[in-house]
Amino acid sequence: MEWIRRTTGALLGPFLVGLCALWVVSNAQNDDDRRAMENAGRVVNGVVVDVGSPAAIDRWLTRDEPEVIVLGPSYANTDIRPPLLGRRLGVPKDDLALLSVPNSVGAHWYAVLRYRVFGEGHRPKAIVIVSGLQSMLLTTPLTEASWLNLAVHLPDGASDPVIDAKVRWDPRLWMARLREQRGVFREQWFGRIRYAALPYLFGSPRRPGEPLGQDEARFALGQVFDDAQVDMSLHVSGMPVVVAGDATERFYDPGLLGSPSESFLLEITELAKSNGAEILWVRPPMSPHIPEHLDDRVRPGVQREAVDLIEAAGGHYLDMRALPMTAAMFKNEDHMNEEGSRRFTEALARAIQDIGLLADGLAPQGVEHGVAELFEVGRVEGGVMVDASVRPSYPEPPGQVPGWDRPSVDAPASMAKMDTSRWAFLSDENLIGETHFGSRCSPLRVLEEGTPLSHP
Repeated sequence: MEWIRRTTGALLGPFLVGLCALWVVSNAQNDDDRRAMENAGRVVNGVVVDVGSPAAIDRWLTRDEPEVIVLGPSYANTDIRPPLLGRRLGVPKDDLALLSVPNSVGAHWYAVLRYRVFGEGHRPKAIVIVSGLQSMLLTTPLTEASWLNLAVHLPDGASDPVIDAKVRWDPRLWMARLREQRGVFREQWFGRIRYAALPYLFGSPRRPGEPLGQDEARFALGQVFDDAQVDMSLHVSGMPVVVAGDATERFYDPGLLGSPSESFLLEITELAKSNGAEILWVRPPMSPHIPEHLDDRVRPGVQREAVDLIEAAGGHYLDMRALPMTAAMFKNEDHMNEEGSRRFTEALARAIQDIGLLADGLAPQGVEHGVAELFEVGRVEGGVMVDASVRPSYPEPPGQVPGWDRPSVDAPASMAKMDTSRWAFLSDENLIGETHFGSRCSPLRVLEEGTPLSHP
């Protein structure tokens, strides 16, 4: 009996320690996780709505009765510019609605369409879902906040048979989630050490003579390391070094994703078609320098299966990853900035017209058709965009600009400035949205004494 007690103690002790460690790691939360939990069920289009996302969506749809609904996770919010898309499609501003639910997957979009849109009697002409293919294939929410974002759209006290059949606990995804949590746990403790040191180094800017407060430290560091302050070209160069030792630290990899038939692709497409709406699934491009382990990768042949499944049900699929874009058009590895979203929206509008998603063929506004055809960004073949953009070449180096021999004055860094009698400001930003070809070619040309300056 004595050795049984000793053996039991020897086994039970490490087991309990391991169980406690597992609980601590799996429940670790960073600032983003805490905010997500605090705001679960209340975030739409990146904004916290006090009435809750179901009530806010119901209010917007009842007020506007939109003809086109753009749906998806954060990609839909960052990559799409609704006013520009509406103008290009000839759809009035209030007739195009954006509904972006953070970290959403197929189950969320099915619930929103069934219970918020069609279940409430709304009849849009078209549904456009903008998301990575990995999220299209996922059926199960991966975080507690994401589960809550799904639950708020389901009927009170009732379950949905389609969601019940597809959304289920998967031990493989749970293990992948646990691997992700290791990084959160490390970040949490390193963050505490980092924040604890700052009060000894800096004083409070608001309370002279007192040490820097923890909230002030978090705010200051958040500003310094904000995505908008990061040079993405340098960041992505360093990423392979950072992740080389642990490239699997992500919720899931392509091997964990189900097949298209197991996803909500068919159910959502059939739901839209049965309610008289056309539907388009859009896979947006990522930054050209995104690390491979963060890219929207799937197993070979899976996208072709998805396209066949969607088209057989009467829907449309569009892979836009071939759209020419640069790292400067992204605010992080996969979310576009203002310039990138403009370019993507222009190309998407053109593709929607080519597909004929809106049956009434509304004419786009503010576009010269001849110019749009001349600078075509791509064509769609089998649900995949093919790059067909203009790539100018110069047979000989450009000449010197007019007035190149004028006296110049040194400016900061390696720049120089020269006086000119007439000068005015006209921004590319203001003109670039007037063309279908986005930021590849600008309609702005600079002339000096009637002579165009060299384009390169």
